[in-house]
Amino acid sequence: MILRVAVIAVLTATAGSFVQAAVWRIAPSFSTSVVGESNPRFLLATANDQQAIAADLGLNLERQTETTNLMLNSSAARRQYQEDRSLNRSDLRMNMSLQHAVTERFSWAAVASATRDTTLTSELGTSGETRVGDRHESAGAQLQPSWQLSERWSTTMLMQWQSDFYPSSNSALVDYRYLSAGLTNTWRRSEQDSIGVVLRASQLQVANSPANIHDASALLQYKRSISERWSLTLAAGPAWTRGARATESGENFSLDIARTALYGAVSLSVDRSIAPTGRGYLTRRDSLALQLRREFTEHLTGTMGARYLRSRNIAGALGFAFDDVRYSRAEAGLNWSASPQWSTDLRAGYSAQKQSFNGVLASGVDVALGIRWNGKNHVF
Repeated sequence: MILRVAVIAVLTATAGSFVQAAVWRIAPSFSTSVVGESNPRFLLATANDQQAIAADLGLNLERQTETTNLMLNSSAARRQYQEDRSLNRSDLRMNMSLQHAVTERFSWAAVASATRDTTLTSELGTSGETRVGDRHESAGAQLQPSWQLSERWSTTMLMQWQSDFYPSSNSALVDYRYLSAGLTNTWRRSEQDSIGVVLRASQLQVANSPANIHDASALLQYKRSISERWSLTLAAGPAWTRGARATESGENFSLDIARTALYGAVSLSVDRSIAPTGRGYLTRRDSLALQLRREFTEHLTGTMGARYLRSRNIAGALGFAFDDVRYSRAEAGLNWSASPQWSTDLRAGYSAQKQSFNGVLASGVDVALGIRWNGKNHVF
């Protein structure tokens, strides 16, 4: 609660000082598409194919000075199904970030976010509860001060707050709050690489449960710019969780490698971390993601991506119930830009989810064709 109030106060105070500034940049966007899906709820038996009209309205606001950068990204999305109206979705998202350089050696950043969507999207690969599209709401904030102690040494603190709510009285999920604090000490060996130690401790608070769940980790991190096009980040170390009945130890790790070129980019990330779910548990979450982008011509761009996510319960506040959820997705798309503002998208994807309680793989295919308009930056 204290962190939430502090972050909101900092954002409000700094944003208020911007009101008198003369120059803001605002950029609107709009997209609409026709979507075809099979088995959108990931039911055990394949459901009837569904068709929908999707629309997305976005607004980006930015203000930048020599010492401060304020950004606000917001979107409102609507998906209207022609046959099964219970699948209809209205999603709202907002993210506000503020960075301020107090001195040459001290700076801080704050982020506030809010989301209002449904469990059909929020629970994929986490709790796996996608049979009913119940409402899901989430709010979060983080504060990150950084000190440049010398030319080679730097320290960063991170304080985070996240709350997730499931307003439906019939929901199989529970409200929870996740609080965490971290400290990163980095030594820059050269212009190309650095070594850091990342310490983190968190607490999960579950609604209607007197017991809290705790976790902690210590990672050794290595970053390197292999060349102008290649970058690499490695991190690994032990992790611990303490629930109402037992303490468990394991390990967290991550690998991120990326290459950027004149006409394309590729990135690969592998990660194991501890994260909460709407079932009231901390999970050991393994993820793998691969992204490729290629510009074939000045107007035609292709993308491909693959993702794998596995969440396994390791500590809970509501009595132990083992759950192992596996989710995977592969997708490809083509984008043709008729002008700097107008473009056409064609996307196709395959998704699958498997839960340990039934052992059945549920999958679905989706295809979408749409147009997008990106408005020019307006200065006022």
